Amino acid sequence: MNRLLSASFSRLKNHKAFWLLTIFDIALAAFVLLGQYRQSIVYDYKVYVENIVMGYSMFIGIILSVFSSLFLGAEQSDGGIRNKISIGHKRNNIYLSNVITNSLVGIYFCALFMTIVASVGIPLFGPISIPLIKLFAMLGCLILLVITFSAIFTFFAMLITNKVVNAITSILFSFVLFALATSWINILNAPPMIRMATMSGQSDYDVIEMPNPKYPSEKQRKLYETLMDISPAGEAIQLANLSPRDLKVLPLYSTGITIVLSGLGLFIFKRKEFK
Repeated sequence: MNRLLSASFSRLKNHKAFWLLTIFDIALAAFVLLGQYRQSIVYDYKVYVENIVMGYSMFIGIILSVFSSLFLGAEQSDGGIRNKISIGHKRNNIYLSNVITNSLVGIYFCALFMTIVASVGIPLFGPISIPLIKLFAMLGCLILLVITFSAIFTFFAMLITNKVVNAITSILFSFVLFALATSWINILNAPPMIRMATMSGQSDYDVIEMPNPKYPSEKQRKLYETLMDISPAGEAIQLANLSPRDLKVLPLYSTGITIVLSGLGLFIFKRKEFK
């Protein structure tokens, strides 16, 4: 395992995708900080650093889908996996070393973005306003979320031989996850009452309030809340909005998805034939 991890990090040092995403990370932090500073001046509103810090959870899934498909996908399509197997490395170690590599890279991207934001944002906008215990709990959830995303995209990278197909699948899956989570949160945020304009005469209109037909029932609400907790994208949105429903439940779902998906990936990978 140590040799596999060492080889992965050696590849990482010279991998263009890693450095391009690092530059993107730095540019994203600068862009967000400048944008927030400009809006605080123009519209005279208070900027909270923790909002910017945790807002990164909306990007990490997409960033990891790109990194994993390019880094691990290249190794798969170029025969690197086959070579590792041929020289005696166990398939379990190969698979898990890639999950670990993906996870550490994801944590690195998070740490880089948050360090820049905190270093510049706190002197610029003021100290963090939420309790540090809650912030650290959300950061812990974010780390587990990064590992979950890493397990998902390692699953695709290790089982899809074609690099292009792997990249399309990983990136598209990431966008689909966030699209679904966005639709669920829109349902949960629907108002119970809506206003409707009705014609009371030839040219007169009355505005009346009526129950919103799209307002979820209690059972539907519980279903969508559970889906938001289970879905990695749903958890990312909750963390970005600083409104996690239950900080005790989210780590359990993240850990469960990681274990189940990694176990399934290992099971399939051990039986996969490499030509």
